[in-house]
Amino acid sequence: MILRGGSEAIHSNQALAGIIAKALESAGLPAQAAQVIPTEDRQAINALLAQEEYVDLIIPRGGEGLIRFVVAHSKIPVLKHYKGVCHVFVDESADLGMAEAIAFNAKVQRPGVCNALETLLVHQAVAEKFLPAVARRMRAAGVELRGCDRTLALLPDITLATEADWPAEYLDLILAVKVVDDMDAAMAHIARFGSSHTEAIVTSDYHAPSGFCGKWTPRWCWSMHPPVLTMAVSWDWAPKWASAPPSCTPSAPWGSRN
Repeated sequence: MILRGGSEAIHSNQALAGIIAKALESAGLPAQAAQVIPTEDRQAINALLAQEEYVDLIIPRGGEGLIRFVVAHSKIPVLKHYKGVCHVFVDESADLGMAEAIAFNAKVQRPGVCNALETLLVHQAVAEKFLPAVARRMRAAGVELRGCDRTLALLPDITLATEADWPAEYLDLILAVKVVDDMDAAMAHIARFGSSHTEAIVTSDYHAPSGFCGKWTPRWCWSMHPPVLTMAVSWDWAPKWASAPPSCTPSAPWGSRN
């Protein structure tokens, strides 16, 4: 395994390399089985991407620009995803207190990760009651809200969303909000603007999650949970499944019992 970290963490990376080597030796394995490239020079990436005789797979982790660069220049197979435009849909039957907590956690807990909430979709039947409450909580945490016309009718002092907001991966305390007619409209929005990463539905309708998750192929589809649970640490899994294409990972509706 060859690891190449960011230049901002070069000293930490080298210290970790020494720890990994000692751990491998203590387990009776070659110390060089895991190596860290000890340079900040970006040309090291190009050199690594050309080593098809020695490297079997590249797994880039980072921003969309880095990942697209790796895909464009690698002579080695790449396991990747470009970005995470993740949605939470609040259904008309949702427990609104639960929906507020889920949306808040999904946006605020770790806004800079690829499975953070970027667009909140709200059923028109509950928008009038739900949006003012969730907006107050989001704003108190410093979240900028950008909404559709129907959202602005209920929250007139937020920013009007543009077409560029719907496919945006903000990786920041910014949230796009859209009021939709029903679950079909929510699914149509996600099919058009989503990135097949992680989607979530908050509902009390037993059958809704299966219908919601069955219309496309996200890596993960959550029922009654925020999309940020799509992390290896949440599952105590070693592989970072979020790096895989959608066909490599589960796409079923998951809830707390799972």
